Amino acid sequence: MRKIKIGHIITRLIIGGAQENTIFTAEGFKKKGYDVTLISGPPLGPEGSLIEETKKKGLKVLIIPELRREINPFLDTKAFIKLYFIIKKEKYSIIHTHSSKAGVLGRIAASVVSHKFLYIMLQSMTRHFHVGGRPPNGVPPAFLRKQEGGGLLTPKREGASPSPTLSALKYLFSPGKLFQLQHTKLVRRRIIIVHTIHGLPFHPHQNRVLNLIYVNLERFCSLFTDKIICVGKIMKEKAWAARLGNKKKFVVIHSGFEVEKYTNPQIEPEKERKRWGLDVNNIVIGNVGRLFPLKGQEYLLEILGDIKKVFPDVKLLLVGEGILRQTLEKKAENLGLKDAIIFTGLLPPEQIPKVISIFDLLVHTSLREGLPKTVAQGLAAGKPVVVFDVDGAKEIIINEKTGYLVPAKDTDNLRHTIIKALRNKEKSIIMAKEGQKLVKKLFPVEVMVDKIEEVYQELCGA
Repeated sequence: MRKIKIGHIITRLIIGGAQENTIFTAEGFKKKGYDVTLISGPPLGPEGSLIEETKKKGLKVLIIPELRREINPFLDTKAFIKLYFIIKKEKYSIIHTHSSKAGVLGRIAASVVSHKFLYIMLQSMTRHFHVGGRPPNGVPPAFLRKQEGGGLLTPKREGASPSPTLSALKYLFSPGKLFQLQHTKLVRRRIIIVHTIHGLPFHPHQNRVLNLIYVNLERFCSLFTDKIICVGKIMKEKAWAARLGNKKKFVVIHSGFEVEKYTNPQIEPEKERKRWGLDVNNIVIGNVGRLFPLKGQEYLLEILGDIKKVFPDVKLLLVGEGILRQTLEKKAENLGLKDAIIFTGLLPPEQIPKVISIFDLLVHTSLREGLPKTVAQGLAAGKPVVVFDVDGAKEIIINEKTGYLVPAKDTDNLRHTIIKALRNKEKSIIMAKEGQKLVKKLFPVEVMVDKIEEVYQELCGA
């Protein structure tokens, strides 16, 4: 029996939550016996590459040099053409896209290969022309009205009069003819198309014109997407609110990670602290994330001086790399906090559980997140967490029960909450243990892969 072939398409295989999720998914399905390929653009940027790690796992990787994160009509067209021919040649049963650029190009390419794109376009035309007493699937009767003197259904528009050409089009695009086309020459081969929303491409911190473009692209691509997976309930609600597709298409599957590596990191804490120049008296506040706009590390720097007045031995460990590193280093120097802040630089994923294990408190200040996986990782390690209340944060942080939620950008509240969490260490750890129970239930890789497989099986049997 031929293995089911799955093609996962993602814009970049860099160090990041969406990328790790995609690799875990592909690896999980490979272990289950599926034929899996990862298709990606080059790992450009300061975040670090995951391509070699992916290959070490025995996964097939195809790199399309023209597939880039930035909008570039010339490169995007070349990437689309290459995706089309790869999908056509490899005869994938399932195309699963991740991230915005890959999601748009990959879904359209797969739909063109299977002729689903053409069928959707023809089907959409039946909103304007068709015959018979029943509208085609998906077309609300309210769009149509009956023509006087006959059973012909025509567009609900005043002054519309039938013509010979229009009558011919109505016949060609009637439900019966479309059905006949769909099951003979029109649909070459069924390809199931799935898309995962790790984070919506539109958000309040972005230009309105760009937001409008992204919203409409997502709406268009949802027409030929069989299922849309959201990594959190908030993502699903926002997608619904933006009318990105039929509610039945959406399902929530949390982004899994290797939970056991955080619950039992297998390290010597004293050795790890020494690695970063920390002694036994230092209180460690940790932040894990790219040093990029909207990640919010600057808010921590602004309040660190006040926290040091209460806890003189406090140290801030910023784990990550990015374009804002020099800016943040300069800000720390201007604030007189150079010796209180440690920039770890880029760390490979396998070192993240080790460094989190020495945190006394994890603080997440990002202004935009789908579901903050770093917070889930901190809870998995049993660490108290303080989090800006954005997007999916409240799905894993129940304020004062599994952690502390703080209004975004509210530095006064952030300072007060961090001091409270450090002063009430015993209570904070109890809360973290409650959060750990939730994470163990929702975030194991195996749970995520099993739920995605259920989606695939449902669609394959449809």
